Amino acid sequence: MDSNELEQHAIDATARSEIPIGGGADPGRLQPGRFRVVLGNGFARDTVVVRYGGVEVARRCGVTTRSDGTAGIVFTEVPVGAADEHLGIEVVGRLLSGSVELAPPSAGEVTVEVHLNQFDVQVLP
Repeated sequence: MDSNELEQHAIDATARSEIPIGGGADPGRLQPGRFRVVLGNGFARDTVVVRYGGVEVARRCGVTTRSDGTAGIVFTEVPVGAADEHLGIEVVGRLLSGSVELAPPSAGEVTVEVHLNQFDVQVLP
């Protein structure tokens, strides 16, 4: 591979890492809109699970906060027929979780931050 091919391969790998992964949401049963979950301070090689209406819509492993105070962005699709309108975030292994009530969005953003032993989910306008 030449340098251009290597660069494109790196870009493709980065793009794939931002795709939501989850066993609960059937791709044929999604409604329009998505959440943009911004992972912030306090993560250290954590597994983060995002659920909407009780359905797992994304999972990210190895989440670590960088020096700029961010740990990544997860885009989540919205499943049709969700049991409720709660967006839940779980930090697996730390037994930390939080949720916020959100109607299915046309677009939305949720910021997730971990401070000491407290787990906050803040909805940004």
